[in-house]
Amino acid sequence: MMNYTIDRNATILDALNRMDKNHQGFLIVVESQDNFLYGTLTDGDIRRALISGKGLEETVDSICNVN
Repeated sequence: MMNYTIDRNATILDALNRMDKNHQGFLIVVESQDNFLYGTLTDGDIRRALISGKGLEETVDSICNVN
């Protein structure tokens, strides 16, 4: 089974690699200590972040949807 979660402190590059491996356009962002749901992250979120000037070493918690 593919892993569809990523820690909120992971980098955007880590998220891109995870999405590439699971062949889906989304990830569930979780807190590392207790796997608490933090938000969702889509390939569109990453595209918008890169277009706005964010780097691949930024953490996913700065670009994910928490609503």
